Amino acid sequence: MTPGSSYLPDLTKYKPRFIDGVHAVLSVLAFRSVALRDKNVLHCFYPQPKFGTQQDLNSLSTFGLQFLQYKK
Repeated sequence: MTPGSSYLPDLTKYKPRFIDGVHAVLSVLAFRSVALRDKNVLHCFYPQPKFGTQQDLNSLSTFGLQFLQYKK
């Protein structure tokens, strides 16, 4: 290697696959479910959620996190 040049590895063998897209979608869903558990974020999107809606969001986020933990 000469001074001033940089070594870049061959990245052509790393291509996005279907499972990478699935991982991205599940990551966004996990982030969203955790974010919606925060009361400040929840009040921003849903100013006055009903008690049943709050229970549904808590159940959904708990189920989603358990599902993601099981998938690993």
